[in-house]
Formats: sequence, structure tokens, C-alpha cells
Amino acid sequence: MQRLRTLILSGRNNHDWKTTSPFLKQMYDASGRFEASIVDDPSTLTAETLATYDVVVDNWSAYPEMTGRQWGAEAEKAVVDFVKGGKGLVILHAATACFSDWPEFQEMAGCTWGAESGHGSKHRFQVSIDDPEHPIVAGMAPFLTGPDELYHRLTPQPSMHLIASAFSAEHQKGTGRFEPMAVVTQYGNGRCFYNILGHDVAAMDQPGFRTLMLRGTEWAATGKVTIAIPEPWPAPKVNAAVVVGGHSFDEALFPKWFEGHQGATYTIIPQQDDSEIFESVEGFPYNVVVLYNMTQRISVTRRGNLHRLLDQGVGLVVLHHAVAAFSEWPEFANIIGAKYYLEDTPNHTKSVYKHDVDFTVHVADDQHPVTRGLKDFAVHDETYNNYDVFPDNRLLLTTDEPSSASAVAWARRYSNANVCFIQLGHGPNGFTDPNYQRLVAQAATWAAKQE
Repeated sequence: MQRLRTLILSGRNNHDWKTTSPFLKQMYDASGRFEASIVDDPSTLTAETLATYDVVVDNWSAYPEMTGRQWGAEAEKAVVDFVKGGKGLVILHAATACFSDWPEFQEMAGCTWGAESGHGSKHRFQVSIDDPEHPIVAGMAPFLTGPDELYHRLTPQPSMHLIASAFSAEHQKGTGRFEPMAVVTQYGNGRCFYNILGHDVAAMDQPGFRTLMLRGTEWAATGKVTIAIPEPWPAPKVNAAVVVGGHSFDEALFPKWFEGHQGATYTIIPQQDDSEIFESVEGFPYNVVVLYNMTQRISVTRRGNLHRLLDQGVGLVVLHHAVAAFSEWPEFANIIGAKYYLEDTPNHTKSVYKHDVDFTVHVADDQHPVTRGLKDFAVHDETYNNYDVFPDNRLLLTTDEPSSASAVAWARRYSNANVCFIQLGHGPNGFTDPNYQRLVAQAATWAAKQE
């Protein structure tokens, strides 16, 4: 197969172009699909210099100069005509942080850095696939990045077609919403691919970035993708301890709740002494704890060890009757964002429940990883009511059912941990329901900080 001639635009950027552009050239050349060159002055581009290339990769930025059109009219026209004529343009990371006064560039990019754009500190995050039918990401599972900048509030253009995104977590100084990570546009007879990942070589030298960049560049050049997705793939890994005890449940069907969660391991751990999983947490092998227990006793030592896990960032998912666990430990309510009353108290009457209720669950927040992709759904389940739900929870699911608290699921932060509570899940109907299964899988993935 003939190599695709690739021209990398470089020479200026508010990022380290002196290392990233050579890395890109080496990546392209080593793939066997591309033959890459670098030009350090895009203003020298002409129709003649571009005529022999199949695709241009833009790793150039004038930031903080957002206007100015520094390439000049001839180079601009050469690039626009190159793409319109059926060739490809790839734009990388900070390369849209300029040219806000060049309309054709804005249209080709699909979304661009603007006055409200920003990012938090570098961190690892999961990239989700939004259009699994698009050739660039077809067959590609979600993947974890290396430490990278997660851009937020880019300015979308009408031309934008989203193919991949990532959740911009508020505790990372993000927006609490999904933000574009890869977009495509059609421009004339040509194609444009904007890869918003790629802050530096460390962020680029990752299987997910390399695969996305190579496949995106091939698509921009040809409209097709032949480059394979490598194995092993950096898919999110959930290793969950599922704590049970203190309440009966269908032990045969219960494991089905976790079926279909690819790449995840769920270990069911019955508690004989209410909370012995927290007796010692040295070398704790799990990145998320799923509570499905209603046990009560938890010693001072075990309380402290659970705190240690949360301080270390181990996630917590609290399912159904676990809201009533550890009721004599006041801080447990602060951890999970709710207080269930097993008995009347001087200030609060006993919480209540009702079996075998048919009701509808409403998605209150479709921009959170736990509920993303879910629609309102009907359930047959046990309801809880007359318990305290804390106001600082991020509400995810609700119901209008009178026998239930209106809040059915929420997310919150406690120390360094992601915490999610889901009221649903009394019995077999929940364990085998696809909506329940997806909800728990996405909750565990988010809590384990793999989202």
C-alpha cells in the first residue's frame, strides 16, 4: 500500500512543538502508512508546495494571539483549496487557539478555542466513543489517556460532528459535563479531523492517542481507515469489592447484575463480622468498593481504614439497602450523602419502605458518566422514603412515585473519592434489568476514576 504523504506544520506553539512535531513525524513514519515531513513556517505554503501531499497536520498555534491570520493570504488559500479539492487536514490540540478571525479555518476545525475555553491540571481520564459508526473510531472501545489537558468550553461550529468525548470533572476544575475530544468535518470534497488530545510527548506516547491520531489522519487523507486497533487496548479497568451481608438477596441471580461489564472484575465478599473487609487495608487490591450490605457494626479501626481508602481515591458505590448500613456511625451519612433512620428518633420518624412497586425512573442529569446514554425507564422495585438526602449531592435519577423519595440516585465527592448512591436494586428484577446493569457498571467505572 502506498504511503500517504503527510506535511506537519510546526515552528510555533504555546506547547513544546520542538519535541511534539518530531514525535509525530516518527509516529507516522514508523506506522508504515505515512511518509511525513515537517515545515516550520506555514506562511511559505503555496498550492505548488501542497500539491504532492495527501494530508496536512497542523501542530502550529499563535496563542495568545487569537487574531492576526499570521500565515498570510496565499498560504490560507492554499490550505483551503487543498482541503476543498479532496485532501485532508488534521488539527492537533492547541492549534485552534488562534485564527478566530479566519472563518474558513473555524469551519474546517469544527470547534475551536475561544474566550470561555480552558482546562484544569493535567490528569488521566477516559475518552468515550460518541459515534461508533464513524470509521476513525469504529470498533474502538473507550480508553484511558496518559496525563493530558482536558479542554473545556471550546466554541462549537455548525460543521462539527462529534466522535469522541471525555467527562470534565469538577474536582479537576472542569465543567462537570462531557467535552469534545475528537471531531470531524466535511469541507468541500475534503475531510478534517481535530484531535483535542495531545498536550506533550508524554500525552502522545499512549496507545489511545497514537491509534486515534493515525486512524484520524488516514481518514482525513482518504476517507477510509485500514489501520488496526492494537491489542492490548488501554481500556478502563474496574476491580470492585462487592460487600454483602445483613440483608437477604437472591444469591443465584445477584452476580448477573455485573455481567456484561467488559474489563471489570467484581469480587463478592460476604461479611461474617459486619465490616471485616476494612479490618486491614494495607495493599488493598480494589479501586472501588460496592456496598450491598446492611450490616451495622464497624469499629473505630475499621472506620479509620475506610477513611484511608477514600483519602487514597478508592471509589464507593452504595446500592439500595446499604443506605441503612452502619447507622450508628454519623460520618457514614456524610460519606454517602444520606441518612436512613432504622428507628424513630427525637428529631425524626423512622424511614419507610414499600415492596413491589411499579414506577418510572427519570434521568435528571444526562451529562454525568453514571447516567450517560440512559433514558427514562420503568422498574418493579422496592421504594424508600422519609430519609434525609443531602442538598450537596449531584442529582442523577428521580421519580414521581409517592411511596419513594424523589431522589433515586446521586453522585458526590468525599475526600478524594467519587461516591455514588443508587436506591434501586431490591431483587431479581433489578439484577437482570439492562438499565440496572448499565447503571451499576457506569457507576463503578466512574467511582473507580476510570471515567
